[in-house]
Amino acid sequence: MNENRIRKYAKVLLKVGVNLQKGQILLLQTNTDALDIARELTKQAFEMGAKDVIVHLEDPYIEHFRAKYG
Repeated sequence: MNENRIRKYAKVLLKVGVNLQKGQILLLQTNTDALDIARELTKQAFEMGAKDVIVHLEDPYIEHFRAKYG
């Protein structure tokens, strides 16, 4: 996805989908395939006045190791 489309998509997600308000905390749960959109969501959320953005990042390799050895 190109950068302009990612910016527009992030804006819609935060304003319409999440309805993020100033002072709120945003929690993102994503995986390594979606780093570009996660970064843009984080940036825009802070620009919109989010108190904090917490990102839980899942990596398929780490999950594989957890399943195999954990």
